[in-house]
Amino acid sequence: MLKSLIDQLTSEQRAKLLKDWKITPQTISNWKSEPPRQWPTRYQTAALAEVCGIDRHALDDAIAMLQAKPEQRKLLERVMGKARGVVAGLLVFAAAAGAVTAELGSKALGPFSRRRKGRQCALC
Repeated sequence: MLKSLIDQLTSEQRAKLLKDWKITPQTISNWKSEPPRQWPTRYQTAALAEVCGIDRHALDDAIAMLQAKPEQRKLLERVMGKARGVVAGLLVFAAAAGAVTAELGSKALGPFSRRRKGRQCALC
């Protein structure tokens, strides 16, 4: 995956990596070898994802899978699958909470939303 991503870089994207993110041509070349002579750091992964217009976390996950041993891959797949489910659930919850807040206004935030007459909360 990493090699194909590097191969698909346009000259403009490559120049952006070199100039804006200060990644050397040798580093990019090291990523292209099979297996890579050097794995991208988190900073470099973020740069590559930004330049290519892909999700940084998905790229991190893919690189972690490539680096893992076969027995580690099974565990990673299970953990990543559960984490995605939890994150999806949190996003749905956050969207619902945002809709309730928008519908009810500031009262949806409860007694701690504003100070009233010098008191810290409505219960004090």
